[in-house]
Amino acid sequence: MAFAVHAAQETNTQRLFRFLAITILFGLAFLAVKGVEYHEDIAEHLWPGPHFRAGAAAPSAIFGSFMGNDRCSRDPCHRGYWAAST
Repeated sequence: MAFAVHAAQETNTQRLFRFLAITILFGLAFLAVKGVEYHEDIAEHLWPGPHFRAGAAAPSAIFGSFMGNDRCSRDPCHRGYWAAST
């Protein structure tokens, strides 16, 4: 997109349309990949709805383990919303 803007500033229409076409193709490729990812999530019931499985680990426990802080998994006062909802 930045190359397309630069081509527009130089009034080079051939390069402008080429870079815009490349940007559109990459955008469509991105949407295709996201569509596959969402399809897999829906097939595994990982999408909020009537069949949502809430058995996953609490995000605070996951991120706390990365930081070497597992206090959120031991102390009920620090569990917060996610631990209470699982």
